[in-house]
Amino acid sequence: MNEREIFTAARGIANAAARVAFLDKACGGDEAVRGRIEALLGAAEGDDSFLQLDDTAGVDCGARLEQTGDQIGPYKLLEQIGEGGFGTVFMAEQTRPVRRVVALKLIKPGMDSRQVIARFEAERQALAIMDHPNIARVLDAGTTASARPYFVMELVKGVPITAFCDQQRLGVAQRLELFLAVCAAIQHAHSKGVIHRDIKPGNVLVALYDDRPVPKVIDFGVAKATGQQLTERTLHTGFGAVVGSIEYMSPEQASFNQLDVDTRSDVYSLGVLLYELLTGSPPLPAAELKRGGLLESLRMIRENEPPCPSQRLSTAEGLPGLAASRAIEPGRLASQVRGELDWIAMKALDKDRNRRYETASGLGDEIGRYLRGEAVLAAPPGVWYRLRKLARQHRRSLALAVVALCVLGMAGLGTWWLLRQDRLENEQRSDRVTTAVGEAGQALGIAETASIGRDAEWIIARGQSDRVRELFAMGAVSGTASSEANEFMQRFALADADRRIAEQIERVVIMSATHEDLESWQRMEREFRELFASQGIDFDQLPHAEIARRIKAHPSSGRLCDALELYIGTLGQMAAMGGSPATAETMQPWADAMYAADDDPVRTGIRKLLYSGKAPTTDQVHAIVKDVELTQLSSRTLSWLAGMYAMAGDVAECERVFRLALDHNPADFMVNFDFAYMQAGFGNWPEAIRYFLRCTAIRPDVGGIWRALGKAYRENGEFQRSREALEKSAALDPDHAPIFIDLAQTWLKLGDGAAAEEAAREAIRLGSRAPRAQHCLGEALFCQKKYAEAIVALEECQRLNEELPRQAVDCTELLEQCRKALSSTGPAASPSSPTVDQQGP
Repeated sequence: MNEREIFTAARGIANAAARVAFLDKACGGDEAVRGRIEALLGAAEGDDSFLQLDDTAGVDCGARLEQTGDQIGPYKLLEQIGEGGFGTVFMAEQTRPVRRVVALKLIKPGMDSRQVIARFEAERQALAIMDHPNIARVLDAGTTASARPYFVMELVKGVPITAFCDQQRLGVAQRLELFLAVCAAIQHAHSKGVIHRDIKPGNVLVALYDDRPVPKVIDFGVAKATGQQLTERTLHTGFGAVVGSIEYMSPEQASFNQLDVDTRSDVYSLGVLLYELLTGSPPLPAAELKRGGLLESLRMIRENEPPCPSQRLSTAEGLPGLAASRAIEPGRLASQVRGELDWIAMKALDKDRNRRYETASGLGDEIGRYLRGEAVLAAPPGVWYRLRKLARQHRRSLALAVVALCVLGMAGLGTWWLLRQDRLENEQRSDRVTTAVGEAGQALGIAETASIGRDAEWIIARGQSDRVRELFAMGAVSGTASSEANEFMQRFALADADRRIAEQIERVVIMSATHEDLESWQRMEREFRELFASQGIDFDQLPHAEIARRIKAHPSSGRLCDALELYIGTLGQMAAMGGSPATAETMQPWADAMYAADDDPVRTGIRKLLYSGKAPTTDQVHAIVKDVELTQLSSRTLSWLAGMYAMAGDVAECERVFRLALDHNPADFMVNFDFAYMQAGFGNWPEAIRYFLRCTAIRPDVGGIWRALGKAYRENGEFQRSREALEKSAALDPDHAPIFIDLAQTWLKLGDGAAAEEAAREAIRLGSRAPRAQHCLGEALFCQKKYAEAIVALEECQRLNEELPRQAVDCTELLEQCRKALSSTGPAASPSSPTVDQQGP
């Protein structure tokens, strides 16, 4: 049979499985023929997708979809975070041989055709051979129990590069610096023989690493091998298969036959990404492309010339919004892009690939030349442009040339020209410094309003501050620009010092949120004292009135007021646990100092209600914020306000204010923890678990938060998950005894007395004097019918109850049961070999 006959026969077979069997036999293993026929079948049946024309015949479309909580090998699925045409991406926790959070990608049920599996394996192999800081690393690969392939890569907690730039209001220079890293990543892929073929904002995510924004290129799902075979199932792009995202597709990709695609296709897509970073939209927007159908869209990509970036900006309807997201005045945005950036973008977007940049690194080098103020290669040939760039780079050499000309009789003209150039350069440099100061000042203003736990704003502000210093150091600037730069750098130094104090406070606050034993509170009290001492405020030497005065006069007064509030709370907790002689009389001077140091009306009102000794009413709390716009308050203040509504018994208002705080700053660890803790107090364990999980995502290295999650799971009846969370807490904080008490309680719920005994003994070995530890030990021994040993532990629990009445645990009934059980076994019975079948409580 020829190809036409095979196509006609296959089209008449309605059953998908039967059609696959027919094609297996008719094509005889010829993948090229098979690919062409399958593509024609897809087109004939009305599939108008631009990106997915692969077959899915012969698969089990009823296969079960993976869900949160499922286990695939050593990976536990936590949450679905992405979905493509053929693959689903989950956030997963690896449990062995190491514990870490990763991204796991696998083929969806019903999509495992030969072409899709080949493309999926191509992505897996493409990533595996690459090692670059701006490309997501592959960590593992395998198949599921249903034989569907998956691979595991590092979890990139980022957002598309265009969205990141707009959210952080990055100026043009900062956007170009991020774009340089993307060019380097694509060049690395090209050096490994891999073309990405789907470069777009959604596949270039920006995440924070070591307090710096780092672009990560992901999704090599449509990569093409240029110098090696990536898989045993070589992926062919057959006639009729269009691969890529249409707005970012190169002219040579906009064809049904892409056999001639090379690395310059990625250079074109990089040009589209650069164009969008500058103007806010691709050269040919998706709505315009899709208006005329597939064939017309492909023709437009091959033939239509887009306007240059500055022209697009000049006619853009949303210019004020575009300028605001780039931290520049609307009237200056197009002029900033006009000229060199126009030339660079349009050279990368040339329809004739022979006139584009040869490599991704060539495009990156061009951007680097622009940022350094050097001549760009894309500039149209012009004498004046070249002379102007030469003058900027070689002023001294030019001065010598002018002197030589003076000797020849042209001294006057040469000196005039050189002075004029110096003046122009000084003006341009001054303008750049003024613009950079303005952008940096706006970024710093945003960062200063961010609450503790938000780092992205500060990363941007620090980067723009560095930019001001670099420009300022390049040469002389006008007196006005110099003054503005100096004032900004002084302001930034103060703000940066304030931020560092905030980070110190956050470290202690996290401890206070997740530890409640006396030793931990005593350690926190010492750390707070050391923090104040580092700022010249010695609690041992200064009277309370002087402490208040110094806090109020400190540049970071607000931060230190928060720290003083927490310090006083720490003293109260220590007193409650019998570890401090603090009384109402001894605490009053501290309260007076706090009121004197911080005169904010909202925080002062909250404190006065909190320390009044009486439960507040809803009306009293309302009165504090009667004339205040809540959205203008910090997330921490909103969290305190929500706590006051909870104390007043107004659950609905408490939750509303908490959610305002979360909307204000969703990444604030303490607000998420306080909200989860509040939900736990209301007995809403599923919601408490949800927000404790968010806390573990924000700070996965804090053992105490895993402990809180484990306790919530136990209260919700999820004992196995409780055990897993508590064991992770113990691994992160192995010297914290209360974790092992909680673990013992969970083991008791699971009915494992031996494991519960081991955990309780570990808590006691670590120095726990909590009656609860002895009670858990006694109960664990009782479950194992070791009655004599259980009695010893429970009697010790009674003794500790008298010594620490605030931590007392009632063990009378259990102790009586132990004594009765022991007497019924007889004096000759061994505690470890009981003669009576006695069940635990």
